[in-house]
Amino acid sequence: MKQGGKKMKGQTRIDKDLLAAEANCIEVARYIGMTVERRGANYFTHCPGHLNRLGKADVSIGNCVIYEDGYVCFACDPNRKHDVFEMVQEFLN
Repeated sequence: MKQGGKKMKGQTRIDKDLLAAEANCIEVARYIGMTVERRGANYFTHCPGHLNRLGKADVSIGNCVIYEDGYVCFACDPNRKHDVFEMVQEFLN
C-alpha cells in the first residue's frame, strides 16, 4: 500500500480515500461472499442496497454492474456510483 497511514498508539490510521482508490470492488465483493458473474466485459452482482432503498431484495443479477471502483444499480439509482465502503456496509448490514 502507498504511504498514507499515520501511526496512533500502536495502530495505523489509514487514509479512507487512498484505500478506496486502491481497493478492487470486484475482488472485495467476492471476498465478502457476494455473487459476482462476468458477462462479456462486465461484472454483475445482486445490489447490496436494494432492500434498504426499494424495500425488496434484488432478484435480478442484471440490475447491478460492479466496477473496480464501485457499483451502479440501474434499478435503485442509475445516476450514482456507490463506493467499496458502501457496498461492504450494505451487504454485511
